[in-house]
Amino acid sequence: MLLITALTCLAIRWRDREPGMGWFALSMATLAVWVVFNRLHLPSGPQLDPSPWFYVMCLAMAAMGPGLVAYLDVPRPLRHWALGLVVAPSLAFAGAVALVDLTGVTILRVWVHLLTAVSFATMGALAWWAARREPGAGHGWLAAALLTVPLLAVVLVVTRADPVAMRYWAVLPAMLVGLSLPSVSLLRRRRAQEAEMKRRLAAEQALTALNATLEDSVSQRTADLQGIVAGLQSFNRSVSHDLRGPLGGIAGLARMAEEALNNGDDSVARRALPAIVTQADDSARLVSTLLELARVGDAELRPQRVDPRRIAQEVVDQLRLTASGRWPEFVLPSLPAVRADPELLRAVWANLIGNAVKFSALRDDARVEITGEAHSGAVRLQVCDNGVGFDAARAASLFAPFSRLHGSRFEGHGVGLSIVRRAVERQGGTVWAEAAPGQGACFRFTLPSAD
Repeated sequence: MLLITALTCLAIRWRDREPGMGWFALSMATLAVWVVFNRLHLPSGPQLDPSPWFYVMCLAMAAMGPGLVAYLDVPRPLRHWALGLVVAPSLAFAGAVALVDLTGVTILRVWVHLLTAVSFATMGALAWWAARREPGAGHGWLAAALLTVPLLAVVLVVTRADPVAMRYWAVLPAMLVGLSLPSVSLLRRRRAQEAEMKRRLAAEQALTALNATLEDSVSQRTADLQGIVAGLQSFNRSVSHDLRGPLGGIAGLARMAEEALNNGDDSVARRALPAIVTQADDSARLVSTLLELARVGDAELRPQRVDPRRIAQEVVDQLRLTASGRWPEFVLPSLPAVRADPELLRAVWANLIGNAVKFSALRDDARVEITGEAHSGAVRLQVCDNGVGFDAARAASLFAPFSRLHGSRFEGHGVGLSIVRRAVERQGGTVWAEAAPGQGACFRFTLPSAD
């Protein structure tokens, strides 16, 4: 049986690369040799007799110690201490045999049995510690098998049995240890395979989720790129159209004025120059607006705690100085503080408040209300007016460059709301609009709260 156990340990070592199994195979094979040649080393009494076969037993015990330390995967800082504890009794056993052999002193056989019990008790305690460290690994069975040797020694001492009997009974615990090793190894192998299957399943699920995320990201990026391309095409058409008209008018009027001056008539030049100035100013305003749109997209962010009411009031005061028509009634209470870039927030207020003033200027009771409230770590600000409003179904196209829902009824180039959206989104917020024809409009946007 011990020889079969030794061969099983070798097979496990070869197949599963289980650490320590080579040492266990050596220990079981040595014990098998010791049992097979039992008749050559029969005990002769309570005193230890010098026999070379005791060194075979010492080798079997000493080989089991390193195998157990490697098999239980004792942490490296404790490995040398554990190895010393499990090998020391075997070395003491061999030293006692050598002392008797060389000097002839008398040593009771019970002390040798005690050393054997201490060796197996130390190994059993080590296996028990591993069972507490790694529950469910089967080390408890190995600990129980190892502890049967010192338990048997205690029983023999309590019952005052012949110490020579220990020699025969010790084979049974050794066989239990040999039988428990393959069982525990198979259990460890199964747990390792289950853990590997779980790890691979988790990795497969994570990979599937990552693929889905990548597909969504690719789809979103593709849609964004298509939107950018479409926006650039629309942008090019709009810029070409809006610049071609004023520049063509300037060129035509300048040509007419030049021809009239060559004919000695300066009246045409006097009439053409104001129109040239107007169209040049309109082109300059368009270029300035485009530059502002680019600046909002490229400017370095400097977020800080900002009072949005203060900046909104400064924008209102500045617009009032340049206003030429009716000035609406303004409602501007205190607003929650936000974390934003002051210059980008100023651009948002300038365009939203400027639009509210422009589109409500036809009413005698024009009113613009600027309010805000904190909600879930963000601040929602809004600018509402009672002006001409617009069709809510067309709200999605408001923030595209050069989008003008009211055509040429109101001045402008349709870039202001594009500036608003870009400035808000760069600061981590969102912007949207609600309106109805003839009932005014509300533009709302969110920014991170400063609190």
